[in-house]
Amino acid sequence: MGDIAELHWHAALPYAWRLRLTTVAVDLQRRLESHSQGRLRGAGTWLLEPADAGWVDVTYRWEVQLDRSWMRTLSVPLRPWLEWNHFTGMRTAADGMGRQLRCRVVRLSEWTGGRWP
Repeated sequence: MGDIAELHWHAALPYAWRLRLTTVAVDLQRRLESHSQGRLRGAGTWLLEPADAGWVDVTYRWEVQLDRSWMRTLSVPLRPWLEWNHFTGMRTAADGMGRQLRCRVVRLSEWTGGRWP
């Protein structure tokens, strides 16, 4: 509780993200909740669920507010590119997390058109 992580990453489009995540709830080996500050303000939840053959499904749900006026203004017409860029960054983050944990990312589910596939 109260741990702070500073994150900095970028995806394909030419802008970077800097966030500060503060842990607000922990249920060991099941759930981790955090609040974010920085370019994206909001709350996120990591869910860890056992899967087949000793694997673990990790789901990250994040509800945020955009703090840049250009993002709010252009979010509708640029939505397909912003979603693509977001998932590119999340894929990079998942691969980096896998390297740090010395495990393999087997599958990613992509956010598409306002609903999970």
